[in-house]
Amino acid sequence: MQQPMQALDIVEALRHGPIAIDRIRAIAGGDGGALIDELCDVGWMLRAGDTVELGPRAIALAAYEPHRAYLIRTREICHLLSGLTGLMVTVSVLAGSRQLFVAGATGPDGLPDFMQRMADSLWATASGVALLAQLDHTSVERLLDADPPRPLTSVTPDRVRLERILEEFADTGYVYDEGWSEGDARCVSIAFPRLGSVPAAITAVGFAGMHRERLVLAETQLRAAAEPHATRSSIIRSGIVRPGKAAPAPGLLVDAVRAALRDFHAPAALADNLLAPPVGALTMRAVSVRARIESAVGSAFDDSADDAFLRAIVRRGYLDPDAAPARGMRELHVSRTTFFRRAGEAAERIASQILADANDMHVSTAPLLAERSPRI
Repeated sequence: MQQPMQALDIVEALRHGPIAIDRIRAIAGGDGGALIDELCDVGWMLRAGDTVELGPRAIALAAYEPHRAYLIRTREICHLLSGLTGLMVTVSVLAGSRQLFVAGATGPDGLPDFMQRMADSLWATASGVALLAQLDHTSVERLLDADPPRPLTSVTPDRVRLERILEEFADTGYVYDEGWSEGDARCVSIAFPRLGSVPAAITAVGFAGMHRERLVLAETQLRAAAEPHATRSSIIRSGIVRPGKAAPAPGLLVDAVRAALRDFHAPAALADNLLAPPVGALTMRAVSVRARIESAVGSAFDDSADDAFLRAIVRRGYLDPDAAPARGMRELHVSRTTFFRRAGEAAERIASQILADANDMHVSTAPLLAERSPRI
């Protein structure tokens, strides 16, 4: 940057509110337009029509009001969620063409070493893609044209797949990173309340082979934390399934159940499912997922006619040795559309039961861990 003093003068002037671009050019002097472009590109300033306002980098560094309360709150939320989940939790915002981490807390396993090596391109991580998903199509295309996706690991999404992930975000509300930038990283990210007009994302970060189940279950608490009026109590309660109440399962868990049903008789695919244990022989990991699904099916459906129908769809469509969706449609006399719609409902019920079963194991310790974190 060739005009550091002018840049500081601009940032200081913007602390009092948005300023017309013409006035900014007068403060900058010389080639003010180029300086404005440079400051906006790296996130120190933000264009808003014919005005310019303070950007996320300046906000995070200086913590001027009214943004100070937002930054303090996000830090406290990260500490609380890290205590509840045992995972690293971060909040990032869009800063020009990159993401800027404004808050974070490590879990008991400490800061993952891969965090120092992860690419900072928006397309390279779950948090960056969650930020991209909140932009309009033109802005996304501009950013991807300037920094095209390239293979960093064997699973880094190319541009076509990335665009599909962005479309799916509108329905699922989450992004799951299975090692796009670093092979050992696993992350789940959702949208977080904006920093002013700037998109934000909250992300749980874990290690491959250690934290897969925690990441699947953490989505519920991330969503609770992203509610505009979330409180410490509401976030803690989001991870507690009370007797007789079916908690909505997080989308990542529902997708894992759907994949497990589809791959129920394919051991290699089943052993790779997010519900599988992180270690062990392939056969044993597959057996573990089958047992988990069978147990959840046994508990999720009661003796009512509708529940019996859902159970039959699952058994004849997926679980029985001779099961197949086409066989289930014929035997149950339902159309393809009806079969897959009700199969989706059944998957959500099974996922909710798995969430309840996992809660039975973890609920007694989660609030105690959370007590170590600051108050919201």
